[in-house]
Amino acid sequence: LVQIQSGIGATADEISWVQTIYLLAEVVVMPLTAYLTKMWGTRSFYVVAVIGFIITSAAVGLSSSVTAMIFFRALQGLFAGAMIPPVFATAMTVFPPERRVTANVIVGLIVTLSSTIGPTLGGHLTDLLSWRWLFFINIPVGALVIFLVGRYANFDKGDPSLSRGIDWWGLGLMAVFLLSMQYCLEEGNSEGWLDDPVILWLTVTAALTGVAFIWRQLVYWQPIVSLAPFRDRNFSLGIVMTFVTGVSLFGGTFLMPIFLGQVRGFSSAEVGNTMLVTGATMFLSAPIAGRLVRLMDPRVAMIMGFSLAAWGIQQGVRVTDQWGFAEFFLLQVARGLGTMVAMIAAQQMSVASLPV
Repeated sequence: LVQIQSGIGATADEISWVQTIYLLAEVVVMPLTAYLTKMWGTRSFYVVAVIGFIITSAAVGLSSSVTAMIFFRALQGLFAGAMIPPVFATAMTVFPPERRVTANVIVGLIVTLSSTIGPTLGGHLTDLLSWRWLFFINIPVGALVIFLVGRYANFDKGDPSLSRGIDWWGLGLMAVFLLSMQYCLEEGNSEGWLDDPVILWLTVTAALTGVAFIWRQLVYWQPIVSLAPFRDRNFSLGIVMTFVTGVSLFGGTFLMPIFLGQVRGFSSAEVGNTMLVTGATMFLSAPIAGRLVRLMDPRVAMIMGFSLAAWGIQQGVRVTDQWGFAEFFLLQVARGLGTMVAMIAAQQMSVASLPV
């Protein structure tokens, strides 16, 4: 962000919106993807999303002003959010039961490597080329994805009849609810939370529209987001545990680069090299973690995984302004291994008792 800020002449407040607007757009579109993939088919929907992501990535990389970058980042976030849920859905529904653990392991690797290898690759790209290549790199990768999905992902058909009876009220309530909530979470700390009138009223708006959205999805004949799976106790508990693994993984992934960059003064490449430990640990341990989850009750595996991750995170309580690669090494190994085991177990629990 520092290099981007200097490259387009943005202020600190303006550059923060480059990240915030992306997340706002991403969060809003995610719940819609199940409905849209049913209507258009997974292959068609995914290819369109990737094409949009490539185009907007190029537009962000070519941006010369903060206004243009924020606009294209919002569009990029919409297409990015559209790509994520179908991957999980495919792993859960397309593969036979005996292959689902393997599929979940691979999906888990995608999730973890994106957030752990990403800083490493991004740091080196920024140092060797420029910050614009953080976005241009998506073009060749996206082209490969389009080819592979177009060739091999023809496993379902869309149902165009779903376009009739779209719940526009539910869509509007969901958008207002998620936008308000995400904005409060993103900006609340810097604005003093409820002391700020905008945060206060958006919190009230999020609460009211959130309740209204849930009620609408429960009573409407063709809901945008089906809440029926939450009646299954294993699914609900698995979702909660997946949320906890996300906090463990992405919380550290967010905080460590800030510490290493602002406190230690590491370069982008040095930050990336330090962050690589978690990603490498999760990548190497994934086959072992998958086999471990198969051999025992997922609840036992989750307890083991969360305990190890918690122990690893606890090692950071004595952090000083001199900590670097060596001091963070054991912490990252324990957190990465524990989170991987817990994540796969939580995903297995989520679908264990759902109807096929």
